[in-house]
Amino acid sequence: MEAKHKGRCAALFLYWCMIGVLIMNTYGSTSALAAEEIESVAADTVTLEETSDDNLSDSRDNVCVEEDEALKPDTWEVTEVSDNADLSEEIVIDDEVLAKQNSEMIIDYYSEDDALLLAQVITREGRSLSYEEKRAIADTVLARVNSEMWPNDLRSVIAQPGQYGGSLKKLPKNPSQEALDVAFEALEYWNLSKNGFTPEEDWTLPDEFMSFFGDGKHNYFYYYDEDGAVVFCDCVPNAPLPENIDKLYRRYVLGPTANDA
Repeated sequence: MEAKHKGRCAALFLYWCMIGVLIMNTYGSTSALAAEEIESVAADTVTLEETSDDNLSDSRDNVCVEEDEALKPDTWEVTEVSDNADLSEEIVIDDEVLAKQNSEMIIDYYSEDDALLLAQVITREGRSLSYEEKRAIADTVLARVNSEMWPNDLRSVIAQPGQYGGSLKKLPKNPSQEALDVAFEALEYWNLSKNGFTPEEDWTLPDEFMSFFGDGKHNYFYYYDEDGAVVFCDCVPNAPLPENIDKLYRRYVLGPTANDA
């Protein structure tokens, strides 16, 4: 009886051991499966995040590319510059355009009355003289207007005692057409100079020559230097200085009291 009882106990013990082993195996398999499932889910999450970031980056890149493409012109023009190209080439401005721009900025310092008055002086002092000599007469008048030694307006210069006939009333009423042409030409040149321009011209009398005298054939223009010596202008076209210019000066400028010897 006792042996039989021990056999049953052993069998029962073995049975429960087997049950325990089965339970342990089942729990281990479940845990391993759960761990694998957890790792798989985590891996999928990481992959999803990476995929989302990549898609977002691609989307942003596509937007930037589309914007860049929208800003690009349809065609690109490429200008090739030679190594020997002259980059300092002057810009040429059309003369008519430049003249129009200058005319809009020029201030008029004379009137038609001034031109008529100057033409009257030219007619009185050089009616029979050449065009250049008439121009030289006009230049002496305007040089005096520019000088601090004389009044600064044309009428006052011409009206000075002992100059150009000594009185405005003695000037001829009807100047010649050539005298009018000379007067307007000289005044226009003078006006441009007053505005800061330097117009090109074939010839004009230098400003220092403000006086002249004539012998009935030509007028002779002169000024006094710092030492008081008289300086004659040998620059008027078609009016060369005669050999006896000093004698003529003493006669017509210094007067009959001067020594003609």
